Amino acid sequence: GGVVSAYMNTVLPPSSPIPPVVDAITTRRSIRCYQANRPIERDILLALLRLAGQAPSNFNRQPWQFVVLDTPLGVAKINTLLREGSTQIEQTPKAEELFHFLDHVKHWLYPLEGSAAMILAFYKPAPERVDALISDIMESGSVQAYNPNLVSMSMAIQNLLLAAHAHGLGACMHSGPLPFLRHKVNRLLGLPDKLELAGLISLGYPDTDVAEVHEPATPRKPVTKTSRFVTDAELLVGNN
Repeated sequence: GGVVSAYMNTVLPPSSPIPPVVDAITTRRSIRCYQANRPIERDILLALLRLAGQAPSNFNRQPWQFVVLDTPLGVAKINTLLREGSTQIEQTPKAEELFHFLDHVKHWLYPLEGSAAMILAFYKPAPERVDALISDIMESGSVQAYNPNLVSMSMAIQNLLLAAHAHGLGACMHSGPLPFLRHKVNRLLGLPDKLELAGLISLGYPDTDVAEVHEPATPRKPVTKTSRFVTDAELLVGNN
């Protein structure tokens, strides 16, 4: 692909093999269609969790808690919560205001309904005392809007997605359904309310008979649009 070619042409000598990590990053994509009635071996799921846990985290707190549902009953329970939550909102006066959001979420429920396993990613959202104290001293604003634990959680999720791809699995990270699950899913799973659901990952072996599985990855924005280098001249102007 173009990203791999750009990397090879600018960083590596000609004809160099593509490093496995580069291949994994550039060929991974969200897969939403899975083979029916093909479970994922527990050993593979454990391998994904171990690799997710290799992610860096602030102060090595490792603030993540992954919950795996890999049986038809477990998957069905989560999908039932999603359907009940959607129905509950549709019956309120705000349903019309939220119509487009509800329609979007319901459209993308099929990966969750067809997944062989789900991994729910939780983290502790409350700011740590040290972060809050430093924020007060530096007058840098509330740390409620930014939580380093969520950043750490996100890095672990990316590890998990890359690991799934490397093991021949399809995976998709879902955030749209989270409002329907928060705290309800904690009660279902016997988890404390202080744990916040950060993501819901559907997993399965890709259904290669479905055209969607073979579609190319969505184009990414050019790096020139998302990044920039700061010059010394800019820094000097800023100090005057």
